[in-house]
Amino acid sequence: MLHRIICKYAFTQAANKTALTTDAFKGLRKYVNDYQPHRAQKGLGDSIDFEKDMKPALEYYRSLGFSKKDLGFIFKSKITGLCLNNGSNNRLQQDIIQLTSFLKQEFNIDNNLIRRIVQKNHTLLSSTQEEIKRRFNVIKSVLNLDDKQALDLIVLYPQIFTSNAETKINKVKRVFTVWAGFSEEQCNKIIQMHPYIVDFNQEYLHDDLKLLLTKGFKSDTLFTLISQNPECLIEKPVHLEHSFHIPEVLNLTQQQTIKTFIENPELITICPISIIPLKIKMLKNFRVLNNNLKTLWVQHTDLFTHSIGSLDLKHKYLNQRAVNFGKPKDIVGYYSLHYGSVIRPRCEAAIQFSKNIDLDVDLKISEEEFLVKHSIPKEEFEKLKKQYRITSEKDYKVRFYTQTIKSKPVM
Repeated sequence: MLHRIICKYAFTQAANKTALTTDAFKGLRKYVNDYQPHRAQKGLGDSIDFEKDMKPALEYYRSLGFSKKDLGFIFKSKITGLCLNNGSNNRLQQDIIQLTSFLKQEFNIDNNLIRRIVQKNHTLLSSTQEEIKRRFNVIKSVLNLDDKQALDLIVLYPQIFTSNAETKINKVKRVFTVWAGFSEEQCNKIIQMHPYIVDFNQEYLHDDLKLLLTKGFKSDTLFTLISQNPECLIEKPVHLEHSFHIPEVLNLTQQQTIKTFIENPELITICPISIIPLKIKMLKNFRVLNNNLKTLWVQHTDLFTHSIGSLDLKHKYLNQRAVNFGKPKDIVGYYSLHYGSVIRPRCEAAIQFSKNIDLDVDLKISEEEFLVKHSIPKEEFEKLKKQYRITSEKDYKVRFYTQTIKSKPVM
């Protein structure tokens, strides 16, 4: 692939200040001319001087920290984005050096933020400075933001910084206003918090809101849920419907169901067909769940948002490493605690310093109280904590597609 050759060139020949061979020149030009997305621009490869146009640009990209993958994306979407606008190449509005200089001067941002914005939004390379200013002012106006808020939003989700931003934002606001009854201020707040929502499937967005309304959600509860977990609106309606099956089987009232989803918004996007039944079976095997699943679901809903792996780790640790401390009476409370930051470091500290701890008490007090109570040096405890990876321990969202939306560059 040509983009691989270009990337290798950027990180090797360009770095070593060596020139491409005649054969490499011919090969690169031919590949650019023949590459399907660039065929419409006839003779594009012949118009590029790889030594004068591309090499300095690649060196500059490299100085900004762009990876081979990033350069590959730019090649696929806009090969001229890998060149300088030095007269021999008149297909660019501005090259990466001109764009970087403008963004620094206009928005007072550093190279790291510039790299993030350009990585995710290649359209800036073919936009004039006036167009970029116009886009920025549009986002400020349509969402009623100040300069700092607008810039923070663009850094959070650079893909929104396009020529059709106003259209996409207004479509989402219209759906929220009509179907959820949100005010202008509420619409703006949700988009400011989760700007990637403007690229959600509009049909799903509309149908999911209708479904949530039929399940008893009102404007205020919908706003709370979406503010915490907008991913529920990217589900196919049939999948979102499944999330209500277990509460319905347990004969929960609409109010109880809404309360559990509001307090634990991740639960609505965890697969109720494969993941939740596995957890129920696991908790039965761990003797956490006896016969009253309804009580556990209502009173300890957060337990079902912990990943299967973290629940298994807590079980093994309790029955192997921490066996000398005995079984906690509040077994549900134990499995609800964080393994990496609470359970393991405190138990390991107790083992290392020969302390006898009560799992029902010492795992629930604050860290400072724990250290004072058992005379454990804070420095030594911090060393122990650094040995263990700290994660959220929340369940992997099987139908969580927003990560793809966030990572996909705008071509």
